[in-house]
Amino acid sequence: MLPYRTIPSPEEPISTGYKTMETFTKLAAQATVLMLIIGLIVYGILLFQQFSVLDTASLLGI
Repeated sequence: MLPYRTIPSPEEPISTGYKTMETFTKLAAQATVLMLIIGLIVYGILLFQQFSVLDTASLLGI
């Protein structure tokens, strides 16, 4: 059974296709939120480094 197939076959209940889409939508939403959070963290780190390169270097002991 392929996950992207939304037309249910006669032996399957009709809700299977909708359930698959629902699960996919939830996963996509979670992935989007996760990517946004990661992006914000990376952006924050880059911004912080831009303003205080010397401070960051001294903190890391370089």
